[in-house]
Amino acid sequence: MDSLAIALINVVLVLTGKVLVALVSLGQWRGERLTKDEARIYGPAGALSFVRDGQRVVTALGLSVVGHRADPTPAHEAGDVDDGWRVVVG
Repeated sequence: MDSLAIALINVVLVLTGKVLVALVSLGQWRGERLTKDEARIYGPAGALSFVRDGQRVVTALGLSVVGHRADPTPAHEAGDVDDGWRVVVG
């Protein structure tokens, strides 16, 4: 049951990232097609994004990272471990 919940959360994060990438880039970037193996075929191993046919493609891993960063729930409320990623402005 736990693995099903984790898989479902990952799908939600990837889809959230996909929407955010499309909105923020105004359609110039796109998310990887989840049913295809574009990243395995066209991108380097472990990449968060790659260029294909002149368009930046964000991999499923990159979309998951973007979706995770868009989660408004503070880490201490979500029960997550603080991973140390912080944006410092100024």
